[in-house]
This record gives sequence, C-alpha cells and structure tokens, in this order.
Amino acid sequence: MCKRSIHRICIVLVLALAGSASAELVLHLPFDEGSGNVTADISASGLQVTLERDFQWTAGIFGQAVAFTDGFAEVSDPLNLPQITILAWVNPTSILPQRAPNWFSGQNTIYGKGGDGADDCIALSLTAGDGVYLYLDTGVNNFLYAEDAGVQLGQWQHIAATFDGTIMRVFLNGEQVGELAAVGSDSIIETIEFVRIGGNRDHGTMDFDGAIDDVKVFDQALTTDEIQQAMNVAPGVAANPDPANEAIDVLREAALNWTSGDFANTHDVYFGTVFGDVNDASANDPLDVLVSQGQTTTTFDAGVLDFGQTYYWRVDEVNAAPDNTIFPGDVWSFEVEPISIPITNIIATASGFNPGMEPSKTIDGSGLNESDQHSTMNTGMWLAIANGSWIQYEFDRAYKLHELLVWNSNQNIEAFLGFGVKEAVIETSMDGDVWTEVQGVPQFAQAPGQDAYQANTTVDLSGIIAKYVRISPQSAYGFTGQIGLSEVRFFSIPVNAREPQPASGSADVDQSALLSWRAGREAGGHDIYLGSDATDLPLVGSVTQSSFAPESLDLQLGQTYHWRVDEVNEAMDPSTWTGEVWSFTTVDAISVDDMESYEDEEFLEIWATWIDGFDDPANGSLVGKGAAFAPETDIVHGGSQSLPMNYDNRSAAQSEATRTFDVPMDWTGHGVQSLVLYFHGSGINTGGTLYVKINDTKVAYDGDASSLMRAGWNKWVILLGDLAGVDLSNVRSLTIGVDGGGDGVVYVDDITLTPAGDRDLITPSEPVGGLLLHLPFDGDYQDASGNGLHGTPMGGASPPFEAGHLGQAVNFDGVDQYVEITGYKGILGPNPFSISAWIKTSGNGTMVGWGSTAAGVTRVEFRVDQNRLRCESSGNVQGDTTLPDSEWIHVAVTVIENASIDDPDVLLYLNGQVDNRTSTGAAAPLDMAPGFDVTIGRRHSGQQRWFFGSMDEVRIFDRTLSAGEVASLAGRILAFDSP
Repeated sequence: MCKRSIHRICIVLVLALAGSASAELVLHLPFDEGSGNVTADISASGLQVTLERDFQWTAGIFGQAVAFTDGFAEVSDPLNLPQITILAWVNPTSILPQRAPNWFSGQNTIYGKGGDGADDCIALSLTAGDGVYLYLDTGVNNFLYAEDAGVQLGQWQHIAATFDGTIMRVFLNGEQVGELAAVGSDSIIETIEFVRIGGNRDHGTMDFDGAIDDVKVFDQALTTDEIQQAMNVAPGVAANPDPANEAIDVLREAALNWTSGDFANTHDVYFGTVFGDVNDASANDPLDVLVSQGQTTTTFDAGVLDFGQTYYWRVDEVNAAPDNTIFPGDVWSFEVEPISIPITNIIATASGFNPGMEPSKTIDGSGLNESDQHSTMNTGMWLAIANGSWIQYEFDRAYKLHELLVWNSNQNIEAFLGFGVKEAVIETSMDGDVWTEVQGVPQFAQAPGQDAYQANTTVDLSGIIAKYVRISPQSAYGFTGQIGLSEVRFFSIPVNAREPQPASGSADVDQSALLSWRAGREAGGHDIYLGSDATDLPLVGSVTQSSFAPESLDLQLGQTYHWRVDEVNEAMDPSTWTGEVWSFTTVDAISVDDMESYEDEEFLEIWATWIDGFDDPANGSLVGKGAAFAPETDIVHGGSQSLPMNYDNRSAAQSEATRTFDVPMDWTGHGVQSLVLYFHGSGINTGGTLYVKINDTKVAYDGDASSLMRAGWNKWVILLGDLAGVDLSNVRSLTIGVDGGGDGVVYVDDITLTPAGDRDLITPSEPVGGLLLHLPFDGDYQDASGNGLHGTPMGGASPPFEAGHLGQAVNFDGVDQYVEITGYKGILGPNPFSISAWIKTSGNGTMVGWGSTAAGVTRVEFRVDQNRLRCESSGNVQGDTTLPDSEWIHVAVTVIENASIDDPDVLLYLNGQVDNRTSTGAAAPLDMAPGFDVTIGRRHSGQQRWFFGSMDEVRIFDRTLSAGEVASLAGRILAFDSP
C-alpha cells in the first residue's frame, strides 16, 4: 500500500492501484490430509509445502492438524511481503518459561523465515510461558514481546500478527495483546530463504512444540474485525447461514443463504427434517436429503415449509478441478414459524371468585414452570361457585382465533373432590354484547392433582374473529358446588402486521430509513399510515412488499412520527386488518462526515478523501497525523477519530482540504437550516483564520479568531439561509481552510446538518460578585479578592514564581510543594460554587480541593487525571478532551445549588468552552462538611496527587458562574456558538 511518507509519492500514482485495494490471501494451509508428508496450499498461490522431520497428524480445530516435536512444514517460497498478516490456530505442548534473550534462541516458532548473511527477517513465536512474540527485521531489529498474554498449554487458541509498514501488532483469540511502532524502513527485509511453519531454516532451536492448524498469510495488515472473522471460519467451509443457526419463528417461504467458502466452485445443499440424515448424507449416499448438487449460487429456495417444523441443512463447498476437494459444512438448523401465536394482552373477569383465586390467575402464568407445567398451588388458579358461573376474556383488539389451550383445576385434592370443568359452553363476541356459541367444544380433561401438570385440553376455534371469549362451565368433575381452571392460553393466526423495524419507540432513526415489518399471513397488500399525530394518521402509501421507503415524505429531523400498517386482502373477510400504531424519532442531525470511516487501507485513508496541498505548492495544507498521515485518535469530539489538518501559510496564500462528494448532497430537505462543525485549535498555532467553502463559496469563521490558537473544541454554526448564490440542493464539495498567515494544526470533527434556524450564542461577560478567593501569584501568595484568604506555601521549599499567563505564576515541582489557605474550609453544605484557574502542565495532579474524607461526608477535588479534567467527590465528572502538554490553558468547574456529582449539575470548562463530560460512580450529592483546609497543588486529604507544572489566577466563587462569565475569565471577547 502506498505511503505518502515515502519520497512524498504523488497521490495520482495511488489512484492507479485500484485493483490492489484489498488484502490477498497468499498462503492457506488447512492441514487436512491426515497422512503423508505433503500438505496443500489452497490459496490462489498453490505453493508446494512439505512436512519434514518429526511430525504426526492429529485432530485439529478444523478437521486435521499437524503436531510437531522436532519438525516443520517448509513452504516453497520466501514470501517476501512488505506488509503481512499471519494467522494460525495452535495447541502448544510446552513453552519456555522465560523470555528469550534474542529472536533466534529457544522460541516456539509458529511462522519463521531467516535470511542470508546478516539479514534475518521475521518470526512469530510463543515465549515466556504464556506470551506472544513477533520479530521483524526492517533494516533494524524490532522485538515485540507481549508477555502475560494468556496463552494456554494443551488448548487450541488463535494467534495472529500484523505489520502495516509502521505498527507491529499481535493478537490472541482475536483480541490485540501487544503493539510496537517499528523502526527502520517501512518494509520487512527481503531474503531468499523459504518460509517454515513450526520452525526456521537459520536456527534449529526455534521448533514449535505442539500442534498447528489452519495457517493463513495475507499480503496486507488485516483489521481486528477481519482477524476475528477469519479465525472463526474453517478453510473452505460455507459460513454465515441465513436463517441463522438455531433461529426460530422463520418464515415459511424463507430462502436459504450462506457465504461461500474460500475458492469454492460449486455447492451441494442437503436439507431435511432429520438431523442424522443431513449429517450423514454425502454425494455418494444422498439419503434423500441432497436437494441440490453442483449449484453455483449461494442461495436455495426450499419452497413453502411446514408450520412449526424444525429443519436441518448443510452446504458442502466443492473446489474446482483438478482437485475437486469437498469441504463438508456444519449442520445448521432452524424452526419454522408456528401456525399461530399466543395472545398476551388480555383482561380476565368472572361471575365471582374465591379470595386469592381471582380470574386473572388463569392468564398470568402463576403456578406454571418454565416447561409450561402447572403446580398444585391453589392460589395459582381461579375458583368460583359453580352455579351460573362464567369467566370472560377481553383482548386488546379483535384477533383471528386459532385454538384455546386449557389447564384444568389442579388442586392436590382434585382426584377426590373434582373442582375441574367437565362440560362448558364457549362463546365469542366482537363487542361484548352479541355472543356466538363455538361449536364442537370437547369435554375438558380432568387434571391429575399433581405437580408438573401439562395442559391436556385443546379447543379448536377455527379462525373465529373475536375480541371477547366467555367460558361458561356446565358441569364439574366433583360435587363440591365449586368450579375452576388453572390456566388458559389463546392462540391467534398472525394476520396483523407485526415486528416493526425500526422497533416501536426507537430514537435516532435515520430520516430516510426504510420502514419494514413482518406481514400478516393473509395480506395481499399493505396500506401505510404515517404522521406526527398518533390520533390522525394520513394514508401515505400502499405497497405489495412488506417495506416502505419514506423518502418522498421529507421527514423532519428530531421529530417523533407514528405509523401503522393495515393488512389488506379484498378476497378475505374482513378485507382489512388494522395494525397497531408504532412510533420512532428521527435523528437530530444528518452527518456530512463524522471522520469515523477512514482506515489505513488503500483509498480508505483520510487524505484520499480530504484532498490537501500535498502536490500543490499554492496550498499549504497536509491532512493526517504522523508518518502514516492517519486520522487523529487522541483529540476527538465524538467517536474515535477526527480530521487533523496541518496548515502553513508562511509561503502559501491559504491551506485547505476539500472533500468532493461522489454523489452531490441535497441540503434543502428534512428541515435542514444549518451546517454545524466542531474545530479544535492548539497553543502552538501562530495565526490564521478558519473558513469553509461550500461549492467554492467561502464562509469565514465569525467568532474569535484566537480560538484557533487555543486547545478545546469549538462549535461553529453556519446558517444556510444566509448563504447567497449556493445551490444547496446540489452540494458537490466541502472545503476546510485556514488563511491569513501563520502555521499550525486544526482538528475538525462531526460535520452535520441540523434544523436549527437560529444560533445559540454565548456572550462573554466579566463576573460581578461572589468572588471569595483570588490568587494572582504575582510574586506572592496574597489573596486579591479583599477577603484576606491569603495562601501559605508548603513543602520542602516554597514553590517558586515564573512568568505566568498574566504577570507571574507559581510553579509546583510535583513532589511536595503546595499552597494552603490556612483556616479556610471552603464552601460548605449544598451551596453552589465555581473554581477557575490558568494551568500549564504535562502531568496529572490536584489543582484545588477541600472538605472531609470521613465516612458519609463529602469532599470536592478539582484536578487533572489521565490528562483530562476531573471534578471528584464520591463520584466524579470527567472531561473527554485530552489536555495539551506544557501550554497555558484555562480550566473551570461550576456547581449548582443542591448539586449531585453528575452532568449537568457539575460542568467542566476548557478554555471557556464546556468540555464533553462523562460521569462515573454514584451521582452522590455535594454537601460538604468542614474538614481539611483549602489546598492548591495537592490533594487536601493526603500526601498525594501533587500538581506538576504552573498555575496562575486561581479563583473561587460562592455561586455558579454562567458560561459567558467562564468564557470571559478564559480571555474570550467575542460571542460564540454554545456547544
């Protein structure tokens, strides 16, 4: 894969390599022969591989494997690959307990290739008892040791290694366990020696002790997801069955689909209702279940299947000539949908009941176990006076009834006294007033009066359409004058639409998402009703398939919609089955680019989409971070990546990166009114003004230009209605740029379209009132608030002064220096407060804290933890922004009255902007009791969390500062968009 870091190769050359964008499998050894000393490479390479010295065939993770004690498999090729992925299943017998001192001494080598002369090449091994080890020679020896990885003796586990030209990685069972940035060139040294599996030609002390199976080598670095997919698929075997293995409630007309095995030429499909037949059948002995032989497609139409039947199926993959190898597949199964489904929304009433034995007991599952067996517990049943009794069931709507399942009264004295119903009249109704008697009702079977009683009466309801069912007992099995039932269950033919997608109540649904559902069994068509008022839904379309695309409806962003599907069949009575009303809420914004899709693969790189000034001297931009020109992963607004654009306008007029949309975007629908993006500056930047271009129309950032010169995420809202001359229905390109001189880097993330028609601006305003403490640190520790809360330097030596953000600042050594406000216990009780300061640090530590650590008492600690802001009590609020090293930044925290340590009661600010926040621990109330004096530069409750770096302008307020007041303290002057 082309890297721009090598001789600054022109991106035009990259575009010529379109045919090599994906990794190629260059070696695949399934080790499935089971005998002999030759094993097949089933990759397209078809290399010759021989087994040497001491080895034996054994059972593998897939089929057969090879066990080595003093042997190896030699591949007839050196496989000189600049980048590589190695995958193997291994079952080690022994591993040396200590890390080997060098790459060739005593390693359990899985994949090894030595070199000629002084050049070694590559080794993937096990070491140090349970560790994984990867060695690469890139002109420099690179040693990646992943000790304590968790490799187990005597068990099959998957080992993988990748090298992408920059980073070495090793994996155990699909999870990364080690990583190292390689030094030297960006390629593995080429040699003439052949690859060995289980050993290495150069060094006889590297042989593998144990079994190896299913070795795969690719010519590029696979991703973690690709490794996990590859490790779980046997070589050549069909995978990913649809319906999924052991699926239930599968449609009767479902087609069978699967993913083809490696290099399969044709497919043999076995299908039947007996597992043994499908498992044992073969092309030579089909057992009447070989339903398709030699087909080339990966789908099979099994026709209309039987209700409730379990089916088994298998796909054997057949290689092309000359070997015509057959790879038998696993046996998969699925269960077809039942002819009817239980009705769940029921209300039970009765003519009467004994205390604790209400009619609801017959529908609430009380007394039933997981196997639908009833107990003898009388409080799990209905019982009433027999004379003239009835029990009635009301459904939430009309159903097409299939049958009624009955568990009769099952008290432990049933055999002696007989409470169970013997004869009954069953009636149905649509309105609860007019009733129709069900014909052919059988005599109810008596229960045994024992635990684990299975239902033993079924009443055929023959497709009757009803909302009400009434059971009127006519006789009982006993003579007590009382009669009852344990449980009933009604089943209906599913004629209504069900199982909506998106599921009812879903949020963040794409405004153009396809609506789908499971069709009613008798539907000939579907009428779709959709709108924002659940009580007045207009008809928006009629379709024959069970899906509907709402694109023509122009659904609005951030809107809750209700929808209903009525199943229609003019040949049936009734001709329409009215569906339930479902709902979903659309997303608040349309993503233009969230920067999450970019990968270190050809044509998926971030710089291959955002075209910069790489080969244009008039454009001073360069997209990407580091030698790989990768996305930024530390400074992100949302997700895990952002766009880093380095700019240099000292010789160029501007620096810009442009994304051209393959299909022009329409920014006029769905209520869109604004383009929103987030950008992050840096203290190292020396100037410049941010701008965007939409179809080459330039819009300059109208906020504080100095935002580009400070860390922290800034929101920029561009009202599209203010743009003149831009065809927003045909947006072809979007440009991010910086002009006006200077150089540096800007990070951009989460570019979206939103329905916001107005800007929510924060206007900086100087705080007035509430200041309790102000330490300017201008050569002393005096309080400038006028409240006399002067600081006292503490530690082995007083923290010295240096040039600050304003005037002077105090510098803490991170060892034992801090400042104490002697006698001042801080703001106590549940009262509001705010803390602000300027800091410059490259480490962690506490800035300000007070309170008590006694049991049940609350403290507060405002600190830097893991290079992020943190306000801590019994729980904490943590910032999501990584703080820049060794540059002045403004930090603040605000707390409302009666706050809990949670968002939004506690807000963190970085350089005048609310930082993204996550909360951990319990959201406990902030209710401080007097304890330690207020300390600055150290945790107040112990000799720890020393602050390392400089601090200036520390302030404590006895109220909650507004966002504008915090912005003013951070040096902001102009209004800016609220995040």
